Amino acid sequence: ITGGVHGNEPAGFHAAQRVIKELRNRAPAIRGRVIALAGNLAALEAGCRFIDRDLNRGWDRESIAAVNQRSGKERLSEDREQTELLESFVEIERSVAGPMVFVDLHTSSAHGSPFLCLADTVDNRRLALTTGVPIILGLEEAIAGASLEWFADRGVVGCAVEGGQHESEEAIANHEAVLWGLMTQLGILDEGFVDLAPHRQRLRAAVGD
Repeated sequence: ITGGVHGNEPAGFHAAQRVIKELRNRAPAIRGRVIALAGNLAALEAGCRFIDRDLNRGWDRESIAAVNQRSGKERLSEDREQTELLESFVEIERSVAGPMVFVDLHTSSAHGSPFLCLADTVDNRRLALTTGVPIILGLEEAIAGASLEWFADRGVVGCAVEGGQHESEEAIANHEAVLWGLMTQLGILDEGFVDLAPHRQRLRAAVGD
């Protein structure tokens, strides 16, 4: 799970914190691992989308190569952030013993219903359809270099969740609802560990018609 890849979108970061805290406090049986990473730490602290460049627009091979070539004063704030995230992604990928799933949490400046975007594959659709949140197909084609692209190139199932408006309590709760539902659907958690009924009701109300 990643949250706060854009520093003015802290809702996903807070939702992931809540989920991890609940898992730590209640210590359920977990099949696999649940890993949450904060995205752009400097931008989150500053409360802005990014410091020098958009961290979610540089995950294609050419951009990553350019990050690795920059050094010294040429290095941008997001170069450091991306390098640390990439090292974490690669280490996780090397250490998994089974399937890997990636969920990237985002929000928007305007009020709106939650939605998902994804690389349009059968497995990604299958995962996304379990959430009850609408999917907007084709959006990923207009967003070059998103982190979803890095995972899709490796055959990793994943999606990006737009939870609502920046910093709103509703967006945090929407993200949390999606995460609990996915972890249960994937069999990471036993059914019944979390009462999904209120989470599903929340998402239905947020999505509306």
